[in-house]
Amino acid sequence: MTAYRHLDFIINKGDLNSDDIISILNKLVSEIHGFLYIFLDNIMKHKSKRVKEYPGDHNKRLIARKISLYSPELNPDEFVWNGLKYQDLKNFCPVGMEALKARVSKTLDRMKSEPQRIRQIIRGKILPLDLIIRKS
Repeated sequence: MTAYRHLDFIINKGDLNSDDIISILNKLVSEIHGFLYIFLDNIMKHKSKRVKEYPGDHNKRLIARKISLYSPELNPDEFVWNGLKYQDLKNFCPVGMEALKARVSKTLDRMKSEPQRIRQIIRGKILPLDLIIRKS
């Protein structure tokens, strides 16, 4: 979510690799003007040389921070996903992957028009970001 209340998401079949992450970062840099803060957890694809070097290539606008290892409870993305899983998709039993994808897409599209809800989900947790996020 941007400071201008814009939510963007990608639903991907399978796991993302470093090239996918660079593609997403390129899209963000080209579409969002001003400063960008990205928070990276410590999964291997975030540690690849290309992903590590990417913020340096855009150092005037892009600031990367690492979230402490094994700390999903400190990752703002996880709060949004938990809200999706435990509120919006509670008791939902899809008949297949396409039905699940359609429901998740519809719910996330609706969230785009409800930025205050995302902020409430994230603010539901106390995040001492200056203590838990190390400089990259």
